[in-house]
Amino acid sequence: MKYFKRSVLPSLALIVAVSSHAFAVEFEAGEWETEVRIEFNGAIFPVPFTSKKCLSPEDPIPNTTTNNDNCNISDVTDSHDSLNWTLHCDDKKGTIHGIGGVTFNKSGFTGSMDMEIRDDKGELKNKHRALMSGIRKGPCKE
Repeated sequence: MKYFKRSVLPSLALIVAVSSHAFAVEFEAGEWETEVRIEFNGAIFPVPFTSKKCLSPEDPIPNTTTNNDNCNISDVTDSHDSLNWTLHCDDKKGTIHGIGGVTFNKSGFTGSMDMEIRDDKGELKNKHRALMSGIRKGPCKE
């Protein structure tokens, strides 16, 4: 649980940069507020994590990962109203591997991300699910 608190919880509220190509998923660009609830061993943490991010066709993935050199997003697929991706983070404390996705509607989205956390020896420490929901708050603030 220590690794979870030190490495995963802080990472959920930060941003990842995605490649500069425009995705085909349809949603309204602007500032989006994301709420993440963590489900762990069948229980949901009582306090959600919230963050804001300006989503655009070039960067449509909500705040679900870290903005550091140890994490990357790959295998991004998109369609009319949904995005899916794979997350991998690797540092001296261990690894995080996740598969996530969201589905947009007019002014919101829902989704989840299933993650495995392994220590530096590759031993599975825990699995959890991040349940995400978002709402468009307005235009991006410059």
